[in-house]
Order: sequence, then C-alpha cells, then structure tokens
Amino acid sequence: MLSYYHHPLETINKQTFPYLLTEVSRKEQLLLSYGADSVLFLEFDTKMSEMEAEDFLKKILIEEIGAKEIVAGYDTHFGKNRMGNYEFLKSMETKYAFKADLVPPVMMNGQIISSRRIREFVKTGDMDAVCNHMNRYYSVIGTVVQGQRIGTQIGFPTINLMPTDRNKLLPATGVYFGFIEIDRVKYTTVINVGFSPTLKHVEFREVEAFIIGFSGNLYGVEAEVFFCKRIRDEKKFLSKEQLIEAIEIDIDYAVKLSAELLGMK
Repeated sequence: MLSYYHHPLETINKQTFPYLLTEVSRKEQLLLSYGADSVLFLEFDTKMSEMEAEDFLKKILIEEIGAKEIVAGYDTHFGKNRMGNYEFLKSMETKYAFKADLVPPVMMNGQIISSRRIREFVKTGDMDAVCNHMNRYYSVIGTVVQGQRIGTQIGFPTINLMPTDRNKLLPATGVYFGFIEIDRVKYTTVINVGFSPTLKHVEFREVEAFIIGFSGNLYGVEAEVFFCKRIRDEKKFLSKEQLIEAIEIDIDYAVKLSAELLGMK
C-alpha cells in the first residue's frame, strides 16, 4: 500500500492547514488490519511535485517499488498537473509490464464517500455521520500536557491533549461524549473542543477531556480520544456555578449514552 506522509497540497501551496483525518501511525495500523502486507509513505517534495506522470510511474512505482499490479481509486491523480490517472495507467500497461485495476467509488445514500465529505462532517461536529462514513469513531491522538488546572479547581480535573500532528482536523467547537483507552481500559469521557470562555482566555482551540472514573497523572503520555457524539455548543456561562451545573448535566448524559452504547453490543 502506497500513501503520502502528508497532503501534497502542503508542498504545492507551501503552507499547512488542518485537514488530517487519520494520523500516520493510526493509518498504518488500519491499513495493515485491512489486509495490506506493508505500507509505504512517500515524502512528497517539490522535486516530486514537478515529475511528469510517466516519470513518476517509471521511477517511483516501477523502478523503486517494483510494482507488477497497480490498484488505483476512481479519483486517483499523480504527476505534474495531475495528468496521471487510471486511464493513463491502463495505457502504460504494455510498455512497463504491469496490470492496472480500478476501485470504483463507494456510495452511501446516493453520494460518494470521500475524505472531503467526511471533513465537512467533522467541521460541523456531526460525529454520527463521520462514524457512519468511516465505519469507526473519529479520534485525536496527542500528548497529555499540563494546562491551567482550572478543571481541578472546580472539581472536574481534565487532561489537555496536544495533537501529535499540527495538521489534525479538530471537530467543531463544542462538548462531546466519547471515550479514551488507558492501559487497555476504556473510560467514558466528556470532551470539550474550544476556548473554555467562562474561566479561561486562550487564543487557540484546545482539546480538554474529563475522564469519568479515572484518577491519576497522565502528563507526557500519548493518548487517543474518541469522539462519539456532540452534546452541545460551547458557551460562556455567567458564573462558575452555572458552568459546574452544565458540566454535571454533560457527565450524566455521557454516562447515559455510554450505557446505551454498551447495551447495543
């Protein structure tokens, strides 16, 4: 299986942007679990972006990798000006002695399942739709870092998760029900994505999670938080007491959703 380490547009546009649905480490695990023998990630640089489609085919796919059969998606494009596609591969089969196969689009409700469509669901916080299209819960992998400890001060200690990849696409600002796995144990979690406007003043959105039934120090630990359902918008409350009341309601709702989810299994 061949993929890019990062999105080619990063190189072409010379800028980063939040687009990543699946971290490289998780992508590799998933592809291997789906039956790939191995996964190769290309470091897409300026030189590669300027390669003609036939040069990419010959030098990378045939000579470097030794491909004898190339399976391409219906929207696969490669080479300068995106001139390489399935039709191009078919036209080159005899010349380079390989076989080209096509993977047709996968449809749901009359629409093509695509990363672009999934990104739109993530951006709006529609985690039910994300799960239906990805066939798994959306997650963010990151390192637990020290925050302002405001959650501890109001009785709800949280972890602050710094995404491992700066290009990771975060769900829409709001409060979510989800879970986290620690030492192979899954804990129900209430996750806030946003600015915590009632008691904080931060410039960038944070991923902050209250882990129900867990106590301990996770600083420096790599963790993966799974988003199952959006509970509500993030809002600025008039007082700390109103915030605490809202958090308690969020926790009760998350526990209820968790029980329903377990009952479905």
